[in-house]
Amino acid sequence: METLHEFMLITKGQEYLIAIGFLVLFILFWSFLTTSGPIPVRIGALRLADFRLPKGIYLHPGHTWALPANRGYLLVGFDDFIRKLAGTITEVVTPESGAQIKQGEMLLQLRIGSEVLHLPAPISGRVSAVNMRPRLGHSTSGTPSGPLKREWLVQIKPDDMGSEATSLQPQTAAGDWLRSEMERLQDFLGAQSSRQALAGVALADGGDPIIGALQLLDGEGLRVFEQEFLLHGESK
Repeated sequence: METLHEFMLITKGQEYLIAIGFLVLFILFWSFLTTSGPIPVRIGALRLADFRLPKGIYLHPGHTWALPANRGYLLVGFDDFIRKLAGTITEVVTPESGAQIKQGEMLLQLRIGSEVLHLPAPISGRVSAVNMRPRLGHSTSGTPSGPLKREWLVQIKPDDMGSEATSLQPQTAAGDWLRSEMERLQDFLGAQSSRQALAGVALADGGDPIIGALQLLDGEGLRVFEQEFLLHGESK
């Protein structure tokens, strides 16, 4: 009799476990059906204090930088505003050595997920060298990962640095300019939230954009971002 009673208790317990299992699966399935888009893990906020601005750097309004090197050459790359907004970058396309470039025209292509982000040249001149192994610091941590000059992508011999430097932000003014860019970015992501699954996701709890926020944009949103922040072929 006790054996039968124990068997019934075990059977009943198994039935409860099966019922709980089905309930959990149903909840997960319902969440999948009702979620409008993938919700990434919040891995940190983009903060101005994390941006590296070494002495002598010049920032272009399209978020590329130029840093003086030896013999009048300039090292060129993209700033932490783009690096951290992009998150993981899987490919970087640069012009070939010897190419002649013009300030404001497309210089770099960054692959972000299935999309490509285009960045402008900060200065006109001839590409004298290409960094085939840039230290881009693919970590999505908000902490700077070494000197910015290690992340140079092309070296340029400028045509006329003196006149074109007037459209760049020097290191002494770059902090204030980046602060205004962060404010514009918050407004931009807020506007994009109305048409994409970004509400409550692209901005962290304190209102700061999250690292990797550009990966949440679709192709149309990324093109609008380029027009708003990267200024191809234009000057501000």
